[in-house]
Amino acid sequence: MSSDMASSYDDEFAYFLAYLQISTAAGLGLYLSMAKLLGKNILHSIERDANTLKKWVSLDGHSESIAINSLALNHSHKTFQSFLFSYYAISKSNTPGLDGFVSKTADVEFEKIITQDEKSIGKVTSVFMYGAMAMIMAPIMMLTMMFMQTDPHSIQYI
Repeated sequence: MSSDMASSYDDEFAYFLAYLQISTAAGLGLYLSMAKLLGKNILHSIERDANTLKKWVSLDGHSESIAINSLALNHSHKTFQSFLFSYYAISKSNTPGLDGFVSKTADVEFEKIITQDEKSIGKVTSVFMYGAMAMIMAPIMMLTMMFMQTDPHSIQYI
């Protein structure tokens, strides 16, 4: 997977999970939630996967759960792949923990985004601090140099 595509998944995954939380609360499963993204041009990477799922279900005759499992088997983004495998396993076991799983995964992904943003803000802040120090120091140094005059009598010639 290219770094741009991986970055795209990293950027979109948490937002997709938030969307999935809402849509599962409304009674939609993963397949229908992804299918509703088609044509919306919001989560482009997830939409590509939704298109793949739709083709496998409508054209190839796979069941929704088999298509999701196949997508997980073939997916190159490891976090999304793990999520799909886990979602598939939990949904097949009919345990009531599916909503909690999606919610917890969304929390973890948003925490990653916040941590990355905090690191970026720290870098930007340090650049501004160094810039501000340079802006303060430059005029002081220029003023100091203007008032420094060398005494021609103090220069010693060798």
